Amino acid sequence: MKKTKLGKRKKRSDIKNILLLIIIRREGPVGRYRLKEMLDLSHREGLVRLMLTDLKREGYLKTSKSGSELTSIGHAYIKKIFKKNDILAVKELNLERFGIEANSFIIHLQNQLIPKPVVELRDIAVKAGASGAIILLFKKERLIVPTVYPDLSLNHPELANTLRYNFELSEEDALIICFSKNKWRALESCLSVTLFLSKLRINKNKELIDLTHGR
Repeated sequence: MKKTKLGKRKKRSDIKNILLLIIIRREGPVGRYRLKEMLDLSHREGLVRLMLTDLKREGYLKTSKSGSELTSIGHAYIKKIFKKNDILAVKELNLERFGIEANSFIIHLQNQLIPKPVVELRDIAVKAGASGAIILLFKKERLIVPTVYPDLSLNHPELANTLRYNFELSEEDALIICFSKNKWRALESCLSVTLFLSKLRINKNKELIDLTHGR
């Protein structure tokens, strides 16, 4: 039981660390008190201070009276995280005109394995603070919403065109759209789904390696 709880805390911490770095890259310099609100950790000031201290010790951040901002090492580290988790782009888009909550983030992932049922991914997003999530796959020049739309352009052509305009999609890419009343919860939810898919892919590749070696 204790090991499970520790694992969950570590996973949560990884997501918060990545979220913190992306926020600072987008908004920096950012002060600690503002970061508490953005990370949804207003009641955990000590934790935010510790996160900042650790990231500064690693050389990823520098601080001033204005707040924290990324160093060149920090920018390189985010690129490394993105590559490790197959992230091609992270964008904030207002999709309110399509009936989607205004505060939406979209993560573009390369060559993904999407599990069945897809509702599992939406559940992960909601648990992380999203009001909802939409998972799309790009196959044979079509944007697919698994179990819902085999071709988004036939049902929602303007939305499909908007997404294709904003992202350079290749076969088997995925778009993770998360929305919330708080845009940073939307981004955190996207990251939660992304890290889940990354772990799924790593485990799948390990299984294939084991089968190749006859284990």
